[in-house]
Amino acid sequence: MASGIRVECILSDCTYYTPCSEKGLCTCTHPEKKYHLIEEVCPLYRLDWTKSKSKVDELRKRFGIAQKKK
Repeated sequence: MASGIRVECILSDCTYYTPCSEKGLCTCTHPEKKYHLIEEVCPLYRLDWTKSKSKVDELRKRFGIAQKKK
């Protein structure tokens, strides 16, 4: 398991977001998070497309890209 720092975060579709059992907290696994704890907007946020199926579907519709058949 990757080490991380427990923080308050609402960006659940971030690559570095790992849910915690404590309400409102998560574990951020970005190695530089400790340097960005007081920032209002997280500069480390990276969208994890596997956590964002609805966003992927929206982009497919917008650009007319067909889904892969299973």
